[in-house]
Amino acid sequence: TNTAVTGNMQNKMEATNAAMQATEVTISTTQFTASPGNAIPNSCGTNQYCADVNGDGTSDITVTLDPVPCIKKIQVVKNANLDPLDPNDAPCSLGATQSLGVAGATTGDSLCAESVWEINANAVDTLTGSKSTVTTGVAVRVPADDALDTSKACK
Repeated sequence: TNTAVTGNMQNKMEATNAAMQATEVTISTTQFTASPGNAIPNSCGTNQYCADVNGDGTSDITVTLDPVPCIKKIQVVKNANLDPLDPNDAPCSLGATQSLGVAGATTGDSLCAESVWEINANAVDTLTGSKSTVTTGVAVRVPADDALDTSKACK
C-alpha cells in the first residue's frame, strides 16, 4: 500500500513539475502577451507543452494552457511616473503638445501599461492519468493599446 501511495504521489508531483515548467517556458518570452492563443514558443500543439519525464524521447505529460493566458488587471503608466534615464522607460515616453484651455486634451498617459496576467497550466500524464493544475500570475509591462484590447481580458 505504501508503495502505491508513494508512486501516486510521485506521478502527481511529476505532473505538477511539468505544469510549472510549461508556465516558465510561457513567461520566458512575451509571446503570450502578443498572442495568448499561441502562447508557448515551439510547442507540441496549440498552447500545449509536452514533457519527457523519463528521458526515453517520448512525451509522458501533456500540459495545456486552458483557458488561454489573460489579463486580470491593467493600468496605464503616467508620463510623470517615467524615469527618462531608465532604458526600460524610454520606449514609453510620449511627448505632448501644449493644449492650454482644451479640457481633456492630454491625459498624461504614456505608451505603456502595467499588466497582471493569469496563466493556467493543466497537466495530464498520458500513462498514469495523473493530473495537476498550476495557476500563475505574472506582471508584465505591455503597450498601452493592450489596455483597450478586451479580447485579452479574463472572462
